Amino acid sequence: MGLTSGRATFSRFKVEGDPPLAVDQALIDRAAEARFHESPHGTPDEVETGWCGGDHLLDMQFSYEKNGFGDMLLLGMRMDTHRIPAEVKKAYRLMHEQAAAASNPTGFATRQQKREAADMAGQQIHEDLVAGRFRRSRLVPVLWDLRRGWVYSSASVNAVTEALMGLFRRTFELELTAMTAGALATHLVHQRGHTRDIEDMRPSPFTPPPHQARSRADDAEPQHENTTPTVPWAFGGIDSRDFIGNEWLIWLWYLCENEEGLVKVPGGADGRERELAITLFKSLEMECAWDASGRQTLKAHAPTQLPEAAEALAEGKWPRKTGMIVADTEGGEGEQFELTLQADRLQVSAALLPMLEDAETPREVTEHRLQQVRHLTDTLDRLMEAFLQRRTGSGWPTLRGHIRSWIAHRQRQRSHSPAASPSPATPSSDPAPTPEPEPAGATLKLASGEG
Repeated sequence: MGLTSGRATFSRFKVEGDPPLAVDQALIDRAAEARFHESPHGTPDEVETGWCGGDHLLDMQFSYEKNGFGDMLLLGMRMDTHRIPAEVKKAYRLMHEQAAAASNPTGFATRQQKREAADMAGQQIHEDLVAGRFRRSRLVPVLWDLRRGWVYSSASVNAVTEALMGLFRRTFELELTAMTAGALATHLVHQRGHTRDIEDMRPSPFTPPPHQARSRADDAEPQHENTTPTVPWAFGGIDSRDFIGNEWLIWLWYLCENEEGLVKVPGGADGRERELAITLFKSLEMECAWDASGRQTLKAHAPTQLPEAAEALAEGKWPRKTGMIVADTEGGEGEQFELTLQADRLQVSAALLPMLEDAETPREVTEHRLQQVRHLTDTLDRLMEAFLQRRTGSGWPTLRGHIRSWIAHRQRQRSHSPAASPSPATPSSDPAPTPEPEPAGATLKLASGEG
């Protein structure tokens, strides 16, 4: 899955520095000069990178017709990895040791023979690397949106991200910053000139800490009860404010069940406010924000409506990744996007983009898809901005209280349902509502060590 065909998958980076405003031949020539070259002699570096035309791994043709799309530059990054598997290294060494030991009366290799065996294994490894026997090559589509200042990569693993940052720096003398939820929130708030709003932000306690977290806090400080989630994946990740992405998903979940998933978002380039309809569906991954229990993955047509989702949310698990549909309800372009979003890392996967029905050339298809990637990104940014306006506004304590009550009410519905209550005659201050039917085909996966 890439940027030019099939379902789109990408991570985003912000370009730091003074980039050009449009794609011209000079910019394409700079990419061509940094095209991929295999090491001509000697042992290659463990990781080799360079640009390619993007059609395939061996495409080294660069031109505006292929790579330039107005203010967007589409390239491919070829990344070759030369790494001998540890088991192969061990096998080489043992083979040489066994060959030496065969001539010894004891049947064991001496220390000197083991050192010689290690040297011979090292020489064999060197020859394998020079011959390229363990070369692994991959093509990573890369899109540079010069107008917005974004770079999109279809791969998000750390090794690929680091390689892309290094190649971009060498080629264009510009730095890339990973655009996670915290980084995007900082960027959007700074555009409004409200820097302190983001600097002072802390995770919201939508629920009381789970029992395990309270016990841990009591052991450390008997008079202190920890009331702020630790959000381990954010405070141990790239940006400590990435928890904003998870709170964003909780807010969207709340809107889906209380306001039909409708949300007014700030205007884009045209300045016109838009209304979007949000639906969460297919999958939901959650993890304990208090670092007190494990993770769970729910798969169903409507996973947020499952009783397991209500229970997990009440126990302090926050959504990290979910399938969603985002649709414009006000006509106009009338576009709808289906995607999976990991909110804290701001990673989009399996995005179904609107198609161009009357395209006459392959270039028109590619250009339309790239515009749709830009449009999807702008839409997600407007959704995030709508949340930030509430999150940094004076009404946030009230809204947070509504979300807390909603989470508690969903848990009461779960606990008062006939399936969950061991004694139907037990008195209750709230009438037990009719339980919602569980969607067909629901599955639940729990990580090992689940609390």
